[in-house]
Amino acid sequence: MSSGGGGAVLFNENGRSFLFGGNIRYKDIDALYDDWMDLVALLTPNLQMAFEINRASAGRTREALAHGGTRRHSTPVMVVDGRRLLLCADAAARHLLDEGGDRSPGRPAPRDVS
Repeated sequence: MSSGGGGAVLFNENGRSFLFGGNIRYKDIDALYDDWMDLVALLTPNLQMAFEINRASAGRTREALAHGGTRRHSTPVMVVDGRRLLLCADAAARHLLDEGGDRSPGRPAPRDVS
């Protein structure tokens, strides 16, 4: 055996599978395997969430175009950590953050409840 490793299935549906993993040289397996699998376990739910957000956003855009919309719109996407620090935001989310105030007519602006 020349290598080993491990990974995870991010999703498997409708004839499509997305996997995340990596190989480790056989001589390094004992030293690296546990740390690698800890990293895979840490990243897997975040990668699954990123794929799901992307699929939902793409679906909404296709739906709008199918109903005669010619202008492409983007669902704002931002990622925050457990301390509510902004990790990243796409252009639509940055626009909302820059605008401030009520983000959606008819919906109250979110409040800090902590």
